[in-house]
Amino acid sequence: VLRDTEDTAAPADRVRDGSSSAELSDAPAEDLAQIPYSSRTWGLLFNCGGEGNALANTAVRQALAAAALDAEMTFPEGCEPAQGLIPPAVNYAGASYRETVGSALFSISDPTGLYQQGMTELGLTTLRNISILAPEGSVYTQLIGTINARWQQLFACYFTVRQLPQEEYLAALAGGDYQIALVSLEPASASLLDLPARFDGELAGFYSDGVHAALTALLREPERINAQTVLTLEKAILSEAPFVPLYCQRQYLLVDPSVEGLAFSPFGPTVDVSGAARA
Repeated sequence: VLRDTEDTAAPADRVRDGSSSAELSDAPAEDLAQIPYSSRTWGLLFNCGGEGNALANTAVRQALAAAALDAEMTFPEGCEPAQGLIPPAVNYAGASYRETVGSALFSISDPTGLYQQGMTELGLTTLRNISILAPEGSVYTQLIGTINARWQQLFACYFTVRQLPQEEYLAALAGGDYQIALVSLEPASASLLDLPARFDGELAGFYSDGVHAALTALLREPERINAQTVLTLEKAILSEAPFVPLYCQRQYLLVDPSVEGLAFSPFGPTVDVSGAARA
């Protein structure tokens, strides 16, 4: 989670005073060696499960997703607009997958019409008793406020905002105690399918026959896994809108300039110092 500026000074200070050879940080430090990486995609996660849940309706989610992406958002410092589910740190054939394939974002020209379609399918006039879960912090308050205002403007629906301290927020996510949540998704490995595979019945109660079939086919025939087949899968997931990618968070491994031979993976992330030595 993004931290306040005062907190981000501590990792750099530990490297500067020699108590640590390398530290992970949300902020750069120009006087230290550093490895920037973006392995975390922040976005809105819709809880799609449960009886009588309006967000189980695909048209409703699509309308909310399209409107959110159209809002004039200001992202936290050090962040950039997301272009899809899979973050820039994931590589394919020696280059960033994200930079290779471009955007996978879902878009429609008439979110209001799609919202009305969803309301008709549900037999409702508007969405009620829905809250947006987010961590505590002013950067999140501003972001959620902008999106919520856009939803109110287009759909005349009002969602409450539920900001919790970090531990309570994580517990609510783990327990499925949310309807819409601002979350960060981060691959546990360098696999192109790591994040897409989570949308096969595991995450937020979302399941799609089409997504399941496409994912199963790629897992059964791994030789077919490439940038274009994964992009097709990624677009299939995002078009059903269980998750709306908003921004990618840039982070840094800060390293003592006198240390050489550190091995670093942005997934985890992990730092291997077994081959490191001071120059």
